[in-house]
Amino acid sequence: MLVALFHFPVVGQISGNEFIRHSYLFVDFFFVLSGFVIAAVQDRRPDATLPFLLKRFGRIWPMHMAVLLAFVLVSLVQGDFNADERHSAIALITNIFMVHSWGVHRELTWNDPSWSISVEWFLYLMFAFLAFVPWRRFVYAALVVIAIFILFSFAPAGMGSTFDFGVARGVAGFFVGALIARAPIRDFGTWGEAVAAISVVVFVASGEAQFVAPFVFGAAVYVFAGSRGRLTSWLRSRPVQWLGERSYTAYIVHALVVAVLWHIGRALGWSSEGGRMDVGAVGDLLALPYLAGIIVVAGIAYPFEDAARKYFKVLADRRKATIPA
Repeated sequence: MLVALFHFPVVGQISGNEFIRHSYLFVDFFFVLSGFVIAAVQDRRPDATLPFLLKRFGRIWPMHMAVLLAFVLVSLVQGDFNADERHSAIALITNIFMVHSWGVHRELTWNDPSWSISVEWFLYLMFAFLAFVPWRRFVYAALVVIAIFILFSFAPAGMGSTFDFGVARGVAGFFVGALIARAPIRDFGTWGEAVAAISVVVFVASGEAQFVAPFVFGAAVYVFAGSRGRLTSWLRSRPVQWLGERSYTAYIVHALVVAVLWHIGRALGWSSEGGRMDVGAVGDLLALPYLAGIIVVAGIAYPFEDAARKYFKVLADRRKATIPA
């Protein structure tokens, strides 16, 4: 939801808030959390390479494709298909194979947030390959250092990198998470959770020292992984769990809701300023229906995502059953 607010296309106090302006960093939180969960699960219940990749593919590709096809349909109706690199046929192919953020384009293409899904797919492949490498902790640590060095030295946007140096950004976060999954977990209690949460808020709001984002988010993941305090109890509540189950769907569809808002704005003659629409004093009030729209669309689309994930899990389990112990 914070990443969605970062993309909220309306001028106002929300879009100008320092915390929201830097909330693109929560994509790095996603990378850290992803590395932690996958490494922890694979340590406990290791899959063979192909079943592992089938499950991961089935987790991200079906919804990515569904939203991609929706954008392509809109582009065909508007008549701008293949009019530029963003809407090109080549970009469509790279998006289908989820390689569009591997440094092959000069800009974001089709569904903007899907750049991180392309990076995530790269990380799954990388993680599967590294399963055969000895001394993995040292390899993971070396990859984190190399990735941050690349981002600091060569990436024009630093930790805001997407289509160009997004892979380095993903590697830094993912393998910090994988390292944390191998650390002993303990219960830090409610006070520990509060300190971790406040630290994340202060760090993101400040916008300073962004290259330490993987470590700040990594510390928060480590704290919440083992704690059983009040914040954890709230996170285990049914409404939050419901949202958590649909978080990937919400993330991948929220650009569609942004596009709908832009079309409404153009139809109503709203002026644009700096890539956002200027609606006047009521602009911030649109944030609630915007977020509600994302949640509704995610709720409608989730059964498709869930069915696709289960289908690929069945395929993976069948494949795993054919592999000799």
